[in-house]
Amino acid sequence: MAGSDPGFEEEAVRLLPSLYHFARWLTSHPPDAEDLVQETYRRALRSRHRFLPATDLKAWLFTIMRHAAIDLFWRTRREGERVDLEEAEGTGDARLCLDPRGGDETLLRLDLREALARLPAIYREAIFLSDVEGFTVREIAAILGCPEGTVKARLSRGRLALRRMLREKGQSRRQEAVR
Repeated sequence: MAGSDPGFEEEAVRLLPSLYHFARWLTSHPPDAEDLVQETYRRALRSRHRFLPATDLKAWLFTIMRHAAIDLFWRTRREGERVDLEEAEGTGDARLCLDPRGGDETLLRLDLREALARLPAIYREAIFLSDVEGFTVREIAAILGCPEGTVKARLSRGRLALRRMLREKGQSRRQEAVR
């Protein structure tokens, strides 16, 4: 059982950067992301007796974080302060993708960041978990609490929407260059 596993805490700490990255996608401010990570670890440590060592700790922690973010959203909304998590998610650590060398690659990454921010949260979340964190469809389904087919559809539709947005942005850039 994980409750007596000394490696549990070490592995959980090793996953801190990935969890913080995901928290930045779910919140609009670094302090909020830090609070979300802290709440995730608090819940994980409190419930570590439920963790089965044969399962994926990273997926388990991401699931806890997602639930904590939803709880935070509803708690904040009940308290009267409106927080738009969908809008905030896209303002996360996508800036880490920026190429400091500049050029077309940076423009593409900026366009990608902008397109991700405009993408509906259900697609953005699935794409982040798959393409950034490397979770399998089965793991994403467990994290999101939905069927694998739903995850596949969200990934497909989200990627298609991203391609369309990037294509449109590229076309408008070319038209501006011609003028």
